[in-house]
Amino acid sequence: MLKNFLLVSYRNLRENKGASFLNILSLSLGMAACLFIFQYLYFEYTFDSFSNSNHVYRIETDTYGFNSLEKKDALTAPFIGPELEKTFNEIENTTRLMPFSDNGTAFFSQTQTDGSSHPLYVERVYFAENSLLELFSIELIEGDRKEALSDPNTILVSESGAQKLFREDSEKGISILGKTLKTGRKGIDENVYTITGIFKDFPIKSHLQANMLVSLSSPESGLSFSSGIKSPILYTYLLEKPNSSVQSIQTKASNHVYPPLITDTLESRISFLPIQEIHLNSTSSNEPSPRANIVFLTFLGLVGLIILILSCTNYVNSAIINSIDRAKEVGVRKLLGIAPKQLMLSFLGEAFMINLLAGVLAFFNFIVGLRLMKLYTKVDYPVPMEWETLKIGLVFVLVLVIVSTILSGIYPATFLSALKPIEALRGKAQVLNSKLSSKGSKVIRFLLVFQIAMGIGFLSAVYIVHQQLEFLKSHDSQSIELKVTAKFPGVGGTNQAYIDKFKRFIQAQSSDSIKEVNLTNLYNGQIKKTQRVKPFYLVDHQQDTTQANYQLYVIDHQYWKDSVQIFLAGRNFSPQFSVDFDKVIINESAMQALGFTEPDSLLGKQVGQYNGYLNVSGVIKNNSAMEPPKAYVTGINHPTFFQMTVKSEGSSSEKIMATLDHLESTWASQFPNFYFLDRQYNDQLAMEENILSLFFFFSLIAILIASLGMFGLSSFTAYKRTKEIGIRKVLGAHAGQILVLLLYDFLVLIFYASILTLPVVIYGAREWLANYAVRINLSPTLVLFPILMMLMICIVIILKQCWKTVVSSPVSSLEVN
Repeated sequence: MLKNFLLVSYRNLRENKGASFLNILSLSLGMAACLFIFQYLYFEYTFDSFSNSNHVYRIETDTYGFNSLEKKDALTAPFIGPELEKTFNEIENTTRLMPFSDNGTAFFSQTQTDGSSHPLYVERVYFAENSLLELFSIELIEGDRKEALSDPNTILVSESGAQKLFREDSEKGISILGKTLKTGRKGIDENVYTITGIFKDFPIKSHLQANMLVSLSSPESGLSFSSGIKSPILYTYLLEKPNSSVQSIQTKASNHVYPPLITDTLESRISFLPIQEIHLNSTSSNEPSPRANIVFLTFLGLVGLIILILSCTNYVNSAIINSIDRAKEVGVRKLLGIAPKQLMLSFLGEAFMINLLAGVLAFFNFIVGLRLMKLYTKVDYPVPMEWETLKIGLVFVLVLVIVSTILSGIYPATFLSALKPIEALRGKAQVLNSKLSSKGSKVIRFLLVFQIAMGIGFLSAVYIVHQQLEFLKSHDSQSIELKVTAKFPGVGGTNQAYIDKFKRFIQAQSSDSIKEVNLTNLYNGQIKKTQRVKPFYLVDHQQDTTQANYQLYVIDHQYWKDSVQIFLAGRNFSPQFSVDFDKVIINESAMQALGFTEPDSLLGKQVGQYNGYLNVSGVIKNNSAMEPPKAYVTGINHPTFFQMTVKSEGSSSEKIMATLDHLESTWASQFPNFYFLDRQYNDQLAMEENILSLFFFFSLIAILIASLGMFGLSSFTAYKRTKEIGIRKVLGAHAGQILVLLLYDFLVLIFYASILTLPVVIYGAREWLANYAVRINLSPTLVLFPILMMLMICIVIILKQCWKTVVSSPVSSLEVN
């Protein structure tokens, strides 16, 4: 039975090579497109799936004003995690992370064997607690998992980070455990860190990515002497106990850490967000990584479904037309006693075979397409080429084959099994003129209208998007001003010659493209660089005058610009940024620790910290009686922020990027390690290019599949009107008149498809163009051109398919039985 079924299916494929090839090609393109889209959607929808991830939550800070939510923040105050873990039994464990700097980067120095210092720039660095390893199921390749980040000034390095930063050691197989990295300047703000382990890279499907984890108990984090911080500065995660629900205690927990206010003013609350929902559903600010675009994902899924339906309609049309050639076969099999249900299963089996062949080809196209995409395109397709991807892809292809078989095979199987034996045995003419054939013709026409409508829709979308982007480029002459923030890490031991060079370079940048340059040690007006340092001493005494550590702050003149009365003696730092690079301002406690009682007597004195001297330029009041000694420094030998107003000749992403690239390369050539903090222009441009590339790619596939559908109906029309064409030629009609007559039927279908598509295209174009301040006008030409393009494609296909019948001999046309 199975052998006979396979033999009949093989003969049918061999006898209808052209139709079978088009069916397999169409179905494989549709399945490959669906596989691409499915893998992308699966990747996006399965973020943060690890052991116990369904029990991990992130604590967020919600700000309410007048009983309405004003802001959601992914960051929380430092005290919240430990306080909740101590108070509520439902919480098994908590962990905290804090970006190492404003943008999560770090500058380290490593001492070489020859005594020289080698700078290291590392992105995605966090202060973290050891409990992070448990909550996020992070695997350690080297090191003690229980104590890796327990001690201050310890570091864990990712596997890829270790290979990149310590390439020579990695190539030689030398362990980097125990190696030290330093930040700051020796004797002043220096911190020495010890590498205690190497961890396996975070999964690519994680909203958190880190190249280094630094112990949160390190002094440089600022938490060791700033336990009273109430503002959100770090990420806090919790793990709920089995058979418990932290969602049920959310209100109680929020009231515990932030007692409700009586007045209708701004107040803070906390909420728990499941970690698996962060990538897709988070609306909070300060996210550590970009979030998914739900609208785009939904649209992409819809495109995939449409493409699969389009490919299935081609098979349906081809199967209905193929039934004409298989009419006698169906009649004979029915006369031999095969039941309609058995016949239907047989035809469904043939559909399954064709879909299975298409699925194998689609999977091959997917693998090759992934490789070609990475080699020759800039599309950031995130799905990695690994066994897990291929395994999931195989399962999905099998599901696609089954679904496609049902979608494409049910109606043709029903149609063929419904042929009457007597009509089937009388020949093609009888079948063509039967009611069942007329019904099949209507189905073909309906499906073709759908295909043409989808083709016009996709073609219109591609054309309108392309025209808008070209319009932006050609009309992008409007200059805009960009507020750009960049960072220079600072150079220890900066001398006056370096400062003079720096000042001359800044002055030289006052060109037409750079309207203004401001230098500051404060990022967004906030102190970020705070740490404990060794005690200061008077230079003429050459010894410590106190055993109390100082709190060192890197600031500039803006920090006290509204608080002049805080000075007991001296002055604020100069707005001329490099003037006070060797100055220090101290508070009353530091003054007393140095052995002075009168602020004026300390001005101009040199203080040191075992390496380098600073001149006291001011003394400020204590904020409280028990305030510890504090010192404030400024200048380009400390991490410096450049806040520039850049004039860009054009507002498109391409021209903005060209301006910023030129600016960054110019500055970086003079001052190594200079880089921009605001990288949203890069991210925005990459996102636009990726989305448009994917959209264009899948739109072209949809248009191609829709065009293949024209082959089916044109062949069916030629079959059905063969005798009519012969009679017209005998009566004197020439080929051109007959072609016009045949084209008329298709023009009617294209007209119907255009009427159905036009309102959708116009509405969608208006909604999309409304997002642009400078945009094209939605003229009739803009809407009608895609229709004319689709019309030309259809005409070419129809002429090719019908030409053989039109030029054939009238005698052979009239002999059709």
